[in-house]
Amino acid sequence: MRYLKLVAVVGLLIVIWLVALPWVARLATTRQYIERLDARGIDPSAMYYTELPPDIFADAESHLGRPMAGEKARDMIDGESPQ
Repeated sequence: MRYLKLVAVVGLLIVIWLVALPWVARLATTRQYIERLDARGIDPSAMYYTELPPDIFADAESHLGRPMAGEKARDMIDGESPQ
């Protein structure tokens, strides 16, 4: 029985690694996020969220019900004070 559970867990990990993650990587939103990080020279493996510019998260904040978050973040980066 333990052997069967081990095989099931390993099989699930293989499916996630070889099917689910490549599918997520091909999504347009994921590609845009990766391109935005590359354009800014940000290494995702060394990200500390407090050290990143706020406009990186503007899209995510706007999807959370704060439609003005993206504009405020851009204003902060441009040196303008948000309203």
